[in-house]
Amino acid sequence: FYLGVRAHNNGKLKDAVSFYNMALSIKPGEVNILLNRGSALNDLGKYDQALADYKALLKKQPNNIDAINNVGVIYIKRNMFSEAVKIYKKIISLNPGYASAYYNLACVFAKQNNSKSACEYIRKAVRKGFNKWSWMKQDPDLDNIRNSSCYKKIIKFKYRKNREKVKSKTKNRNNSKNKN
Repeated sequence: FYLGVRAHNNGKLKDAVSFYNMALSIKPGEVNILLNRGSALNDLGKYDQALADYKALLKKQPNNIDAINNVGVIYIKRNMFSEAVKIYKKIISLNPGYASAYYNLACVFAKQNNSKSACEYIRKAVRKGFNKWSWMKQDPDLDNIRNSSCYKKIIKFKYRKNREKVKSKTKNRNNSKNKN
């Protein structure tokens, strides 16, 4: 299993799948192995196989949020938007603090050119703790809303907050130097 994780982390996805297969031959149906192999298969674009792993896992752990989330990611990649919305709303009902579910809902709405709903869910994701700003700026799922005023406001707000943090840290550092 750990060799699979290492290979996966190093981008050697086919090797990772092979190691996960070996691990599953020793521990058939082990949920962590299924989750990781599903992720590697997803990264390889083998969505049907990845879905099979996630669904096998969900038979054992129906509320496994990571597996449910990954099913939703595949639905987005396949433009199965109504199914993806159901998935993410299920996650939110199970764990209202799971920020990625709100972000992924934003991606669904952005891909459907619904900038108002996309921005609403980005704001909710940020309030829940989503902070992958560099990813947000390059995520192709958000391409349809990048020129919208609401998206620009969210990005502008983020950078204003960062400048305030930097100024505050600099001010605190200068104050502590002056006290010495």
